[in-house]
Formats: sequence, structure tokens, C-alpha cells
Amino acid sequence: MALQRFVGDLLRSLRLHAFVFVFRILLRWRTAAHIRRDSAVLPLAEAGVRQKRVQVPSRDPGRTILAHLYLPLRPDEDGRPLPVLVNWHGSGFVFPLHGTDAYFCTRMARDCGLAVLDADYRKAPEHPCPAAIDDAEDALRWVASSASSSPSNFNLDSSRVAVSGFSAGGHIAAAAASHLRKKLEKDLDIAMLLSIYAPSPSLRAHAPWILRMFADAYAPDPASRTDPAVSPGFADAEAYPQTTAFLTCEGDNLRWEIEALVARLREVEGGPEGNEGDGGKKREVHYKMLEGVCHAFDKGIKEDGGGSLPWTRREEAYAWAAELLKDALHPKQWDGARIAR
Repeated sequence: MALQRFVGDLLRSLRLHAFVFVFRILLRWRTAAHIRRDSAVLPLAEAGVRQKRVQVPSRDPGRTILAHLYLPLRPDEDGRPLPVLVNWHGSGFVFPLHGTDAYFCTRMARDCGLAVLDADYRKAPEHPCPAAIDDAEDALRWVASSASSSPSNFNLDSSRVAVSGFSAGGHIAAAAASHLRKKLEKDLDIAMLLSIYAPSPSLRAHAPWILRMFADAYAPDPASRTDPAVSPGFADAEAYPQTTAFLTCEGDNLRWEIEALVARLREVEGGPEGNEGDGGKKREVHYKMLEGVCHAFDKGIKEDGGGSLPWTRREEAYAWAAELLKDALHPKQWDGARIAR
């Protein structure tokens, strides 16, 4: 019996590694094309944004984490530290797609007056959980240490931090905003979570086969998937920050799980004892579902003459995200109308 279990586990592992290897090769050319296309939509110079390549120290001696730091060029420099958005890209937990959020990061830096740290992380199955969460924690600690250094290299404000992510990156951002937020609260304040078409927040076994394969790579031990550090869907609602925002697509298979999490967070938001978060400010839970588009619709879009539906939805989604980020991180500077939830 033990031998059969060993052989079965070995065959599953080999099948998983073979799947990831083949798909990484197939995605390589497409990823490069998407990055070039999205970067050309809004060149950094045109946006008034500069990009710095940063090697974030990790907890492992001699290993660093690659990140791109987007900084707005503000002609009216007033010396105030910049609020920070830390972003993690989509990957299915396995694909090396760092850089595919270039347009989003440029937009948020320009439109919100933020420093945006687009951080990479280790991928499964070579590096299963908690590798990606550890790298997320190290990136956040770098923000805190950079903000506290004197003089600060990048003039960052660790008291105004938001986290965001796409797909698997949205899962990592949710873990950062719940599990890591309390752990790091003495070093920085995570005020907002922005999760964009994240997969199942609980890594459900009944997901479509390809999502189950991603979950098997990320968290190979099924028993670990009820740990809030691994599956933020199991985190207490009170663990989440003051503002949470979730964006899904009509074509997402597991959209209902995000909607269930939103409903649970809104119970805390509106309950008689739980409607105020840290500092006495009312909790806000925002949710938006984009009709007519599928998962990862916003990457590498080709604009037709009048703007395709994915192009239109991307502009709608990013404008929505920008207004929420401004409201959460620049509460005294931006006087726009409240976003409809």
C-alpha cells in the first residue's frame, strides 16, 4: 500500500512538472508580445512616470526578488512621502509572467500619485507555498525599511500602503492583506486590498481541472489549504483591511467564491459591532463584475478603431481601481465622488 501511494505521488508529480514545463514554453513568446504591446499603450515618458529595477533582499542569503518600482514625476515636489501600492502579477502560481502588469502599474502611478512596486515571487511546483507568501512578506518589509531609512531612497510612506494582484497575484495580495497585515502592522499599514479576477480564495477541490492542477502545484498538501496563510478565503473577516475591493469577470468559473467572500466581509462591514475598522473609520467592501469578458482579458489587448470590448472593460476597470486607491490612500487630497459598489 505504501509503495502504491509512493508511486502514485511520484507519477502525479512528474505529470504536474511536465505540464508546467510545456506550458511555460508555449507562453514565453505570447508573454513577451503582451508586455511590449501594453507598454506601448502608455509609454513611461508620456505618463510622467519613471521605472526603477529593484532587487529586493529576501530572507535567504544571497537571493533577491526582482521588482519594478514605478514612481510618478511630480513637477510640484512638496517633499511628502508617496503612498505605496505593492502589486503581484498573475501566474497560476506556476508561470513566470512578471512584467505583464506594466500598463496597470504605470496607470496607477500616474493617475493616483503612487509609488507602485510590481514584485516577482517564486513559482510552484519547484517552490510551493509558503514560498510566494514569504516573498510577498519580504517585499512588504522592503517597503517598510525603505520608508524608514534616512534619507529614504524613494521617499515612500509606510503608513499608506495598498496591495493588489491579478489572478494568482490577487490570491497572494489577499493573503498579504489578511495574514501578513497583522504580522507586519508595527512596520507598515496596509489600508487597502485590490484583488482582480483572483482564482478560488479557498483552493477548492471542485474547481476545473486546470485550476486543480495549479492548486496542487501551489499547495500540494490538501490539509494545508484551510490555513488562512495559504487560502485567504479562510481568514477571519476582521483580518482584512479598512478597504477591500474585488473585481471579477463574467467568464470566471469561480466568480461565486469571490462573491461569497464579499458577502462575508460585508456582514462585518454592516454589522452592529463590526462596521468600523482600525481607527474607527467605517469599513468599505467594494465589488465589480465586468460583463462580456473572461479571465486575464486585459493583457495584450489590440485596439480596433473604436475600441474593442476588452479594451473598454480594461479602461473601466482601471479607472474604478484608481478612484478607490485615491480615496483610500489620499483621503484628504482627492475630493471625488464615492464609488458605487
